[in-house]
Amino acid sequence: MKKVIKYVLYAAAAFLILMIVVVIVEIPKANKEMAAEEKVKQDSLAWVYNIDTLIARVKRDTTYQVKDVYYNTKDSTLNVAYVYKEGDITYSSAFDDNYHINDYPQVDGVTQYAWVEGKSLSKGDYDYKNHLTANSKRWGRRMAAFKDKFFTPYGIWMPVKDYLKKNLDDPGSLQIEGSFDPDLNRDGTYRIKTLFRAKNAFGALTKHAIYTDIDTAGNVVKAQLDI
Repeated sequence: MKKVIKYVLYAAAAFLILMIVVVIVEIPKANKEMAAEEKVKQDSLAWVYNIDTLIARVKRDTTYQVKDVYYNTKDSTLNVAYVYKEGDITYSSAFDDNYHINDYPQVDGVTQYAWVEGKSLSKGDYDYKNHLTANSKRWGRRMAAFKDKFFTPYGIWMPVKDYLKKNLDDPGSLQIEGSFDPDLNRDGTYRIKTLFRAKNAFGALTKHAIYTDIDTAGNVVKAQLDI
C-alpha cells in the first residue's frame, strides 16, 4: 500500500513539473503570437485609416468645393478650406459625417475655413486667422461639460437669456425660439447662436438672431445682433 502511495506521489510530482514546464514554455509563445496578431491588426488599421488617403478624399469633395487641406501634426487637427459665401450654413460635423473622420485615431478634429485665393493652410495663423467652425474629440468633452453647466432642460442657454434680459427694451417680452450648439473660438470662448422675439422701444414684437461669445465662466464677452 505504501509503495502504491509512493508511486502516486511520484506521478503527481512528475505531472506538476510537466505542467510548470508547459506554462513556462507556452505562455511566452502565446504572448508572442498575440503580439504578432495585434501588429497585423494595427498595420491593417494604419492602412485603412491612412491620413494621406483621407486628405486626398477630402480634397476631391465637390459638395463643399474644397480648395485646401492640411493635417497639423502639432494638434492632430485636419484643416479644410473651401469656397464659402456669406450666409452659407456651416456644419461643424459635416466632414466628420461624410468621411467618418472620428474613426481615425490620429485625427482629433476638423477645423473649417473660408478659402482665400493665394493663401495656404500649411502656413497656419499667418494666412488663416479665423475659422468658420471647429470640432474635435477633446472639444466634444469640453462642450459636454459646458452644456451641463449652462444649458437648461428647456433648451435655453442661461448666459444668453441673462444677457438679453439685461439689454432688451422690454425684458418681460423675451421669447427664446431656438438655441444652437456652440462652436469653439480660437480664444477658447464658445460662440452660440440664439433666435428670439422681443418688443422693441416702440412696443412692436420683432424677431432676431443673436451671436454671443461666452467664456468658460458663463460671461458674455461679445454679442452681435442680427436684425
